Parts: sequence; C-alpha cells; structure tokens
Amino acid sequence: AVYDAESSVTLPFVSVYLLETDESTLTDSSGLFSLKAPELKSFHIRFVAMGYESTTLLCAGDSPVITARLIPKHLDLHEVTVSGALSQAQSENPFHIESRKIDDLTAVAAMNMGEAIARIPGVYQSSLGNGISKPVIRGLQGIRVVSLLNGMRMEGQQWGGDHGMGISEVGIGSVEVIKGPASLLYGADALGGVLYYSDDAYAAVNSQSVKVQSIYHSNTSGGTLRMLYKQSNQKFRFLIGGSYANHADFQLPNQKFAQNSRFNESVLKTALSWNGKNKVHHLRYSFNKVMSGLPGHTHDSILNPLEFQSELQRRKQTIPAQFFDNHYLSFENKWFLEKNEVSLLLGQTMNQLTEYDEKVTIPGIQMRLWNSLYTVKWTHSFSENLKVVNGMQGMFQNNVNGPDATERLLPNSLSFDNGLFSMWMYSMDRWNFQAGLRYDLRYIKTLEEFKGKQAISTSYGSPNASIGAIYSTDKCTFRTNVSTGYRAPHPSELLANGFHHGAFRYEIGDEQLRPERASQLDVSFEVKRDHL
Repeated sequence: AVYDAESSVTLPFVSVYLLETDESTLTDSSGLFSLKAPELKSFHIRFVAMGYESTTLLCAGDSPVITARLIPKHLDLHEVTVSGALSQAQSENPFHIESRKIDDLTAVAAMNMGEAIARIPGVYQSSLGNGISKPVIRGLQGIRVVSLLNGMRMEGQQWGGDHGMGISEVGIGSVEVIKGPASLLYGADALGGVLYYSDDAYAAVNSQSVKVQSIYHSNTSGGTLRMLYKQSNQKFRFLIGGSYANHADFQLPNQKFAQNSRFNESVLKTALSWNGKNKVHHLRYSFNKVMSGLPGHTHDSILNPLEFQSELQRRKQTIPAQFFDNHYLSFENKWFLEKNEVSLLLGQTMNQLTEYDEKVTIPGIQMRLWNSLYTVKWTHSFSENLKVVNGMQGMFQNNVNGPDATERLLPNSLSFDNGLFSMWMYSMDRWNFQAGLRYDLRYIKTLEEFKGKQAISTSYGSPNASIGAIYSTDKCTFRTNVSTGYRAPHPSELLANGFHHGAFRYEIGDEQLRPERASQLDVSFEVKRDHL
C-alpha cells in the first residue's frame, strides 16, 4: 500500500516501478498494488506521484507486504538514474547526472532530437541544417561525445560535420547527460561527455495504451505525425511505434526561403521484454531514415548568398542531397542471483551515408558502417554497504565504401575496441564512495592502399581511473570526483583524403596523430528546500 506520509491517507493511481525487471503498475483507488517480485534477496521499487517526492525502496525478496509513505514535495530532485553501473538515486552519485524526461523537453515542439536536448543547461547544438544537429557538451562534439541507447553505443559516422544524431524521440522516455570524461563506464572517447537515452516505460501490467501526436511548423510548412502503442501482461511486454516528418525549405527573416533546406524523416521503433524466474530479457530494434538537402552548395570560388535564396518554398526532393539510414538492434539479458547480478548486452548497428552531388542515379559518396557490440557486466554485493561491478566492453567496426560511388573519402577499414573495468562502491552513514579502474585498447587496420598511401595496421591503449565521494542529507548534498579520460584517433582523422561536400571542405588525415587525454575535477554543493 502507498500512503501520504503526513496525513496517512492512501494514495490512488501512484506509478509503481520494479527497477530490476522493468515492470510497472498503478495503485488502485484504495492505494493498493500487486507485482510479482523476482526471486532475489532484495530488489528496488520506485514510487512516483504528482505532488510527492519520488521514493525508491530497497525491499527484501521475501517481503509479502510492502508499504510506502510519500512525502509531499513542491520540487522533486531525487531522480533515479539508470546510466550508471547500477540504478541509483542522484544522492548516491559522486558526479552529477542531468536527467530529463523527453516529454518535458518537447513540451514546446522541437524540430529534431538535437534541438530538444539543447534545452538542457550546459548542452548546446551544432546545426548544419534543419535535419542535422549534433549535441555539444563543454565545447566538444562528434566523436568526443558518446551517445548510448539503452546501454548500446550509437555509431553513425558522427565525425562528419554534416551527420545528424540518427535518433528520434519516438519511444524514448528520458535522456541523461554526464559532462566530462566519463570513460570508466562507457568506453573511451567520452572527453566531452555522455548522452544516455532510455526507452519509454512499458505499459502497466495487464494494460495497454496508445499515444498519437501531430506537430505543425509554420516556418517550414512541415509537420510530424507520431504513434506509439504499448501492451503488457504478467510475463510479456512490448511496444511498437513510428513517425514521419516532412519539411519544405526554411523561411529566412527577409521572407525568402533557404534553397534546398528541405528534409524528411521516417522512424520505426519496436521493443519486446519478457521475464522468467530470476531473469529478464529485452529485444529492441530501431530504424531511422533521413533525407536532407544541402543548402548553399556551389563549386564557385566566390560565394554570393543571394544565389541560395528563393522566392518560392519548395518541398520536392532534389540534388545535392544526403540520405542517412540507421539500424539499431540489441538483445539485453539480466540474471539475478542471491548476491550477484549478471548482464549481457549484444548489439548490431548499421549506418549508411549516401550523398548525391552531380547525378541522381550515381552517388558521390556512399559509406556503410557495420558495428557489432557487446557488454558483459557482473555485480557482486559483499554486504549492504559494499558492492563491486566488473565488466568488459567491446565493438568491432567495418567501414565499407559503396562500389558505385564516384568519390571515396576513407579507405575500407576495420576497427576493434576492447575495454576492461572494475568499479567499487562503499556506503557509510551519509557517505557514499566510488572508485574504479579501466583499460582500453583500439586496433585499426586498413584493407587496401588508398590514394598513394600503403595500408596501415596500428593500435592504441591507455588506462583510466576515477574516484569520488558524496555526502548527502535531506537538505544538502556535497559531491567531489576526480576522473581521467582517453580518446584514441579515429580512422577518419588518420586516413581521410577527399572532398566532403556535405561539410563544405576537403579533409586530409594525419597518420602521426597521438591519443588525446583529459583530467577532470568536479566539486559541487547543493541545497534543497521545499520551495528551493
């Protein structure tokens, strides 16, 4: 049962969320709820109600009755974050994680996901057109910011200035932002920070829901139509959704239109989850396709901006244009034992970039990036106060040029990343401590001679460390954390040699580049009151 902590009145329609199995339900009109708990020594249940502070309880596995008392609150700052090794409250993290619900970020309609997350303080966007937007954290973007979708790393040729994020808000519930080199848990390259996208929660047990949304933008005479259907029973849960957006040329302040700034986007999102006696499985697939015109494209040495403005607003697809296809497939498994939790995440992504410049039938550039990923993680609880998380992550990338492309910017190449990490967590009274070590190795090999350069085979490796502490009371929180970061050169920085029309530049790599390193010290103090 769920009660008001001050009046002891039962609370109806409170969201009850079992973190370990991703099951949810609502309390009935009498404040009662029922969930089939996993056969664990302990598990976490989160309670969320409008006007009350969110509460997460650690419950014993054999508890027949669970009672929660919610405290009335004007401000709720105790978000439970899922991007770390464990789902835990902000008051237990030695570094700050900015967590936002997608519905809050899109309360005022955004053109794309990049524009939506740029509304988070400290996050900006770098845009080269209506359909192209990259997140910027601490002045860094592209391959210096790591994005993850439900724990699976998203790779989509993000080194290019003209490549978007390859994700839509359909079926996404929240995004978490970690600023700075958080490579201990997420792999190398996160010098600027990490963006962690989590799926929307499944429907409550034995229920179904449908969400339909339409948006119109007068500036581009464009619109978006989205739909999301969810259904759940005691053992199985699934969701399926999709969206389509179509935009004409962008209107400028002088009432003319930016020629060929039109774009459209198609999205498909599916997820299936089922649980057993002491395990849970998630199978997820997302598809994102974007067509983006290239405004301001010219071969003239002297630019005249008036040539790129039109009296008429057009929508029909024309060249030059780029087409982006992104596929994300993941299979996540969790097994719960008495004092252990083991998780295995397998993923396969594919990004295809096709750029048409002079001819509509023959691509100027066509690149396919295949990326196979895995993450193995083992969490062991020595006691209620001491836990350790050990894990291994890796990804194997194959970058292939299309056979019909007239130009080649990169040679066909292979890249293999692998990392080992161990993180220890200890709690004592109002103190929480975290410390960890990690080692990453990157191996890059080209499969051919490229524009007069011989094929290369090289590797990079480096250790990283992090240590932090947090002191938390009901009214204030003090955090401090020291961490290091590391980023090995990307194949595009080593090997590129060619015109990149979408980014308006000729790109040349340098095989002598060395890895980048970063160090970070975070210190923060927070004060919390009912109205502050």
